Amino acid sequence: VQPGLVLARCFPMHGASMQEYALTAQLAGVRLVYWLTEQGPEFSKHEVWAMEASYLVCATRQDYEHYRTRRGRVFFAPFSCLPTFHRQVPLDPAYACDALAMGQPFADAARYPAFESRRESIRALVLPLLECYRVHVYGGWGEQLGEWRALLPPVAYDTSYRGVLSYREFPKALSSCKLVLGIHSNAPWGGYGGRLAKFLGCGAFVLWWYSEGMEEEFENHKHLVWVRSVEDAVRE
Repeated sequence: VQPGLVLARCFPMHGASMQEYALTAQLAGVRLVYWLTEQGPEFSKHEVWAMEASYLVCATRQDYEHYRTRRGRVFFAPFSCLPTFHRQVPLDPAYACDALAMGQPFADAARYPAFESRRESIRALVLPLLECYRVHVYGGWGEQLGEWRALLPPVAYDTSYRGVLSYREFPKALSSCKLVLGIHSNAPWGGYGGRLAKFLGCGAFVLWWYSEGMEEEFENHKHLVWVRSVEDAVRE
């Protein structure tokens, strides 16, 4: 069956990239919808696809403003949640903790020089709490690349790092923690991460590292609390 549209996300997949699948679709004469989810620090890798796609869907307002004057059929679709799934559920003792952090830390500054804002948010929000509170840390890729091991003190890694949290576990984990520490900021690009809306949908109290433009989607101290420095985090 010949599809009418192919949706490609700007993120590498196992073995091949969505860009490669998209090229195949274009050669077959199928219209390409390019979902620009996390362009931010890797802007140049996605520019050609963002310009060549039949339709461009931007997850951040900065990307939308950048492209809407340069090409047609550009749409702004910020990250959201699925209310029937991302909802508050009863506390599960297996996931109970004082604070939770989730994501890829990009600890290797030489390998990931553009993600300093994420490392900064971890230093400001996660590391200060490890000695005094029960913190659960989850992260895809982390165990394989040693990313979290490189950032966390050895004792804290052994007691706090809990591997990869499956999507199915989201509501239980988020409903069972007292505080979520947001590390997904790519601050200079407004990339505050795809999990924020999901965390909020599960009823979590969220302390997030500020990204430019967050005030256009959220109200500080109402929907979440955002901080811009270690001092801000301590005060909050």
